[in-house]
Amino acid sequence: MVCECILAGLFEVGFDGIISVSLTGSSEFLDIVSQCDTGPNVFEDVRKRLKGPSVGSMSLSAYAFEQGTVDKRLGTSCPSQAGVDLPVQQRFDCENNITRIIRTKTGQAFREGDPFDGLTLIGEFCSFRTINASASSGPATQVTDTERFLGSDLIWTGPPFSFDTTDPDSLDFTILGLPVKLTSFSISATAPGVATNSYQFQYSIPSCEGDLI
Repeated sequence: MVCECILAGLFEVGFDGIISVSLTGSSEFLDIVSQCDTGPNVFEDVRKRLKGPSVGSMSLSAYAFEQGTVDKRLGTSCPSQAGVDLPVQQRFDCENNITRIIRTKTGQAFREGDPFDGLTLIGEFCSFRTINASASSGPATQVTDTERFLGSDLIWTGPPFSFDTTDPDSLDFTILGLPVKLTSFSISATAPGVATNSYQFQYSIPSCEGDLI
């Protein structure tokens, strides 16, 4: 693939309302040299290189409302946020030379401030007061005194990627031609700004995996 230099506004992601997208990856690499061979060609004859689990990560932020929506803060007036973590484990499949990204459970979900239109916190089990006060930008800075609610699951019906953490099939997407798994989601809105959300995904990179070479 050649390097492409284009304007961000012309970069086609395939979904409306995208603000930013970042794509990167990593791969384990092990350089093995035998300790038993003392011959002159040890690095040519005995040295082996093992490519291991390779995983890509994608970060994406977007506007949390459909085009033409009147209330771009989705029913919130005070600073509000919500989110959920979706832990995964990575296991290398030696027979097929691929990293399996396995979803282990639903992480803790939360919402804070006003409820968002299109978002539902399920299995609420705890709530507590939160305060955010800082005069570093001046004494007139707004103080946020609100309540955080914790739950076991989260449903998001808004754009660009809706999901229900009680339904594992709704947590897998295809973005930029890649089959990705959702690992975290958050949404926030603070007046006079609009509501935005962010997603974190993981996916396997088959091109970086293989046998001893």
